[in-house]
Amino acid sequence: MLSINNIIIFLVVVYIIVQYQKKQLNNVCVALMVAYVCLPVIKFSGERGINSAYIVTLVICVLFGIQLIKKNIIFDKISTLYLAAMLLSTGSVMVGWLVNGNPKASDIINFTGIGQYILGTYLFSRLIAIFNLKKDEVMVKGIKWILGLNIIASIVEIASWKIGNLFIRQFYAYTGKEGPINVEATRAGFVRVFGTFYSPSVLGVMSLLISTYILFTTIEKNKIILEYVVLYCCAVALGLLAFSKLAIIGTPLVMGISIVYITIQERKIKVLKLMLKMCAIMLLSYIIVVSLQWCLGYHGPVKYYYRTAFNISKAMESRYANIDEPSSAESSNDASNKKTSNDDEKEGIVSSATQIFKEHPIIGVGPAPIKNEFLGDSEYIGVLHNGGLTNFAIHLILYSVLGIYWMCQKGNRELFTLLAIGISGVSVMVFSYGCVIPFLASCIIKNEENVAKQNL
Repeated sequence: MLSINNIIIFLVVVYIIVQYQKKQLNNVCVALMVAYVCLPVIKFSGERGINSAYIVTLVICVLFGIQLIKKNIIFDKISTLYLAAMLLSTGSVMVGWLVNGNPKASDIINFTGIGQYILGTYLFSRLIAIFNLKKDEVMVKGIKWILGLNIIASIVEIASWKIGNLFIRQFYAYTGKEGPINVEATRAGFVRVFGTFYSPSVLGVMSLLISTYILFTTIEKNKIILEYVVLYCCAVALGLLAFSKLAIIGTPLVMGISIVYITIQERKIKVLKLMLKMCAIMLLSYIIVVSLQWCLGYHGPVKYYYRTAFNISKAMESRYANIDEPSSAESSNDASNKKTSNDDEKEGIVSSATQIFKEHPIIGVGPAPIKNEFLGDSEYIGVLHNGGLTNFAIHLILYSVLGIYWMCQKGNRELFTLLAIGISGVSVMVFSYGCVIPFLASCIIKNEENVAKQNL
């Protein structure tokens, strides 16, 4: 179906092809990164749609295929480890699905999503290496575009409910993803901004990832740079304007851990002073944004979200409350309504999926519900549900190895990006959102690969 969404997607793909033909390879990778984060969903008839990340990954596969034909490929152990571990993980999920699940032809959609995410992450990392690009330049330029687009979208949403509502429903919400915007509709205004996402929670993830990446880019430069300060403040502000509990608590959590870690690692007063300056900038951002929210009349949300976020047990209650208690599986629709309408439910949203894992702890049941349990809002529970302890062990080993590798290489930006992804997994299914792909990909590119041995 021809819609404005699909026209935009088509034009972005054409732009990427043209830039590739002109050998503007930095622009190619920046466009791919921005597309993963901000591109509208593919729209079919009615409200049906599908994540445009599939198209972006398809484009990446074509570009990689061209390099493969040219025999211009760069492999390395760290990215190969990621690919091997994820293929093994997918295999374990498939075993659980066949043995304990309820296999249906429609479940192929779930496996397609898993494959798309793995391929996108792996091949995006390979393209940056093959194209002889500096990953920090690609990432920072992409972040500038992402923040710019999200700031514009958020301003529109705050300024006009009518326009903002139409914007979200047209470009980012579709069947099955309309819960968050429907909640805002009951308020007749955007209390929580959405940016270029279907949910404020996803904007919170993006805020945490970008603020973490820019924080450590600043530390690597070993001085305060105005450009990076502006980017950092914008990223933090977007997460707070979304009233994302993940961003509200995650940002200072990353800052606190980083101050301790960097101080122990570097043992230099200059580095500590730099970290403390960035901490002061973060606190100033909080004061300004919270003051703005209060002046806009959001007294209730300010009190609720900030108090709840810094009360960890309360913040986790909506998802993890009573997960040790037996729970009857609920329908996905009922679970979705509970998630979006009432944060004070006695039973956490992931309870039903947790009970399924307890019944099949070794290999799980696959990526599809078997008793109408709700799947979402926790990557950790999702991994356990889909592939059991086997799948969880594969992920734990992979990300432990990556973490140790970057610790040994003193790659603090990559190490803390992984930490931010791990924190995000507590409240969202991070391995199902295309917006996370560029950041995870940056963690499986060796820094020395920024000077590639081969050229186009």
